[in-house]
Amino acid sequence: MNPDVWARFLSDGSFRKRKAYRYRAVDGARVKTFFDSSESDDELRLRLEERIARAANADHAVVTGSGLQAFSLVSKALVQRAQREIALQAYTCRQLAPLAREAGLRVRLLDVDLSTGNVSSGAFVAQKGRAYHAIHSFGNPLDLEDLASIAKRGTTVVEDCAHALGARFHGRPVGGVGWASIFSFRKNLSAGSGGALTTSDAKLAAFARATRGNANPSDTRGAWGKRALAWKMRRPSDAWPYALYSRYEYSRSEFDVFLPSRLDTAITLDQLGRVDEINAQNRSNAAELETLLGGAVSAVVPLPDCESACTRYGFVFARADAAKAFLRQASDAGFETGMHYADDFLQNVRVAGSNPEHFPNSVQASARLVPVGLSGLSEGDLRWLADRARTVGTVGN
Repeated sequence: MNPDVWARFLSDGSFRKRKAYRYRAVDGARVKTFFDSSESDDELRLRLEERIARAANADHAVVTGSGLQAFSLVSKALVQRAQREIALQAYTCRQLAPLAREAGLRVRLLDVDLSTGNVSSGAFVAQKGRAYHAIHSFGNPLDLEDLASIAKRGTTVVEDCAHALGARFHGRPVGGVGWASIFSFRKNLSAGSGGALTTSDAKLAAFARATRGNANPSDTRGAWGKRALAWKMRRPSDAWPYALYSRYEYSRSEFDVFLPSRLDTAITLDQLGRVDEINAQNRSNAAELETLLGGAVSAVVPLPDCESACTRYGFVFARADAAKAFLRQASDAGFETGMHYADDFLQNVRVAGSNPEHFPNSVQASARLVPVGLSGLSEGDLRWLADRARTVGTVGN
């Protein structure tokens, strides 16, 4: 692209000025060593698969275009195992229930605990022939000992670690309890796309590798990836401007068809080596927010004695109108707030053929819980969020 055109593109006021905070955590110089290596794209992905398998304490890892593609592959494999039902958290993203139905599974929903954002303790009853999709919401791990007990009683456990890479429960890392685990590289890492399925079942790994497709990203996406890395090398401490971020992140067609780009793979490889550092900073940001809020607004909290990845801070407002006002203000200011599941919850209920009244906590979560991304936030960002949350949370009280 001509430099003058590029400069005009970056300053184009028609693009939203979203701050893309998580890209502040990208170390351009370190990523460039992977990006410029002599390894082919496939060889680089194989190296990533080895690293992810070790992190999840699994024998196999299969890199996919997204965490959703990994879930779709697991759902199809469950049907091949003659399983017909999967239990899903009601308060979650809207794509999971339709993907499970499309694969041929019946969907049964479970209510959440508003204090943790995870499935309520005891909501799932272990049963042979039933699969349980266990989500570590916002990076807060479920009780892995409970999950292991459920798996021993004949239930096929699928851990959803999309938010929780590097999280631990009583020192045990998430991802190694069930038959399979799902990861996303854009939830608590800074890649624009990519995910993985991990398992110790060789048949599942072979099925996923054969079924995922092997299409490489388009040339357009690769070109934007090079521009993005060059920009980051010039301004290492800044978040990518939204114009660049959006052109790179969305310069692909069906994201679940293509494998991660070379830049996504390089970013993930670098950040896997720093995931404990990234998660510790997220936990520090969460603790600082809690202090700044001073109890004026409630929040989702992890279980005791665990190391949360803290990818999101879940603000829990007393009133739905306060939650909507805060969501709008934080989103307009450029914070990552894309995981507000109000509409998603209702779609999940429709797909499952159920009734919202059966999930009272999920109804409250969808109306009053606003998750905000913590990665890359400065002290000024944290103060802004706390001030706005206190202001909208107290108006009308």
